[in-house]
Amino acid sequence: GISLTRSDLGLSADAHLYFFPHALFKIHPENDATAARILAEDPAGLLVLCAGENRWMTKDFLDRLGVALERNGVGLDRVRVLPSLTRSAYLEANRLCEVMLDTTRWSGGNTSLDALAAGLPIVSRWGRFMRGRQSAAMLSRLGLAELIARDAPEYVNIALRLGCDKSWREEISRRIVARHGRLFDDPEPVAALKSFLLGAQHRPVC
Repeated sequence: GISLTRSDLGLSADAHLYFFPHALFKIHPENDATAARILAEDPAGLLVLCAGENRWMTKDFLDRLGVALERNGVGLDRVRVLPSLTRSAYLEANRLCEVMLDTTRWSGGNTSLDALAAGLPIVSRWGRFMRGRQSAAMLSRLGLAELIARDAPEYVNIALRLGCDKSWREEISRRIVARHGRLFDDPEPVAALKSFLLGAQHRPVC
């Protein structure tokens, strides 16, 4: 694999990087205000996004986000948009950031697995439906319930602590890596799928 520095990705060495790498169409508008409050509370914070599928999607999202930022006294200069990255470069971006912000209503799946594989802490919330519960379930599996917020204000507080408290963040990262086996090497889901498939072959087809 490759090894990148922040400067390779156009990111400040001194900033607190809040990684928000989700597909832009998955980000519900309620997340805009939350991200804006985090940046307003952390003057050293930068929100790091990944570009959309085309420049129009990226522009529309930034226009929308800019409204929430302005309401909180924050400018779009506090946002960095990464271009399309190779797989290796994207994984390096995870390693270089302080924290990943999960989305509400449609939480990270593979995005969160990539972050956790890199030891990157995630702040999340339990959603109403399964699509909004994936990241929280991963954190729960890792025994990291303290990263699962009950509401938006707590989400902001957890994100800020991860972004600003280096010693706590490093402790959380060590715990993530030490417990990787619970998430990536658990044979139980494979056994359950095997049981289902073996049972399905004997069921009548309507």
